[in-house]
Amino acid sequence: MIYKRKDEVFPIAKQFLDKNDIDPALRPAVDHLKPGSGIWIRQADGQSEPSFIYYQDIYNNHINEE
Repeated sequence: MIYKRKDEVFPIAKQFLDKNDIDPALRPAVDHLKPGSGIWIRQADGQSEPSFIYYQDIYNNHINEE
């Protein structure tokens, strides 16, 4: 999934989601990521083995805004 910050971004169903759709419990960790950096977050959802999700702030040198 890709979480977007602007409403004007063209949506691609089930690929681009609004950043507000991120689990509120994860936002403090994700909101402070620097461009190009990321974080692995463990999900404990009752499965026998834990799963991990990687969140990254995607950055493009050719775009001059977030």
